[in-house]
Amino acid sequence: MKTPGQASKDGLALRIVHPIGGYIEPAHVFDLADGGIAFVDRAWNDPYPGGGQPLHVIRPATFVWQDWASDPTWVALDAPEGEVQIQTNTEGLPLDPVYDGTRDGARETLEALLDIKLAAD
Repeated sequence: MKTPGQASKDGLALRIVHPIGGYIEPAHVFDLADGGIAFVDRAWNDPYPGGGQPLHVIRPATFVWQDWASDPTWVALDAPEGEVQIQTNTEGLPLDPVYDGTRDGARETLEALLDIKLAAD
């Protein structure tokens, strides 16, 4: 069973269903070294960005793997924001190398700007 970060690294498109943010299609998802995930939004690397914060961290104590009709879903049961689901996104568009940046660039940016430690890929 893969973690969300491993699935993202392997090229699986993910969708986050957040109780406050709604549907989010991240460009890159990483596992935190101490549990939870960090991710960057699509177009986080846009040279002409709009408003909003493209860097995110979700720190639940527990992730649970579920398989609903062959659609793998991770559920953060006790995230501070409420229940957060991370689903596969079969309708996701391919990443754009300019606007969505590289996985290594996203990793460096998340660790530097949010002062977090990501698990090894």
